[in-house]
Amino acid sequence: MLTTNPFNALTAFVSPEFMQGYMVLLMLAVLVGTGFDLLHDRSRRISHALMFYGFVLYLITTLVMVFGYPAELHPPVLLPLLWNVGVLLALIGGYWFFFLLRVNVMHDGQPPWRLVRADLFIVTLLGSLTFALLFAWAAMVGSATATQVFASLYLLFTTLLCVSVPWSKFAHMFYKPVVAFQKRLEEADGSSSLPTPTTPRGERCPHSHT
Repeated sequence: MLTTNPFNALTAFVSPEFMQGYMVLLMLAVLVGTGFDLLHDRSRRISHALMFYGFVLYLITTLVMVFGYPAELHPPVLLPLLWNVGVLLALIGGYWFFFLLRVNVMHDGQPPWRLVRADLFIVTLLGSLTFALLFAWAAMVGSATATQVFASLYLLFTTLLCVSVPWSKFAHMFYKPVVAFQKRLEEADGSSSLPTPTTPRGERCPHSHT
């Protein structure tokens, strides 16, 4: 039981295409719902959401293709499609954050190319995903040299992204959306144990969206 595919039993009464389409619709519903919720929020949260959902989608499809179809040029069509969508979403959110939303750029007026230690995560993430996309496109057009070069850079930045976790904000990308969601739930049902902040004159502070 532990080594069999439980969804195989569904093929007795629904087609594999139906199951795949259903999963895509569910993911689209989550993405659309998240986007609708974020329309009333600040840019920083939208950027984080794009990076989070894009990276998770990219990571899952990468694992499936590497472990499930390592030697197949044409895996199920949804896998490479969702892989590319995930990479693009994460890159949009990542470059948006890098050039416009970083604290030293947004508030201190510093140029985006001035890097500090806190930028280790975003730089390695963008490097990994950018070269992943270039590697995939080079492989698609059949350029062996470009494929090897971009694949090497992709592996380099991906390795740096993973081994630098103790010194970067990699984990921040995963737990911040969860914490934000939990905070919204607690505020909605009144279960938050945190007191409402007040001004020196005793007035309630406006709700923060940071």
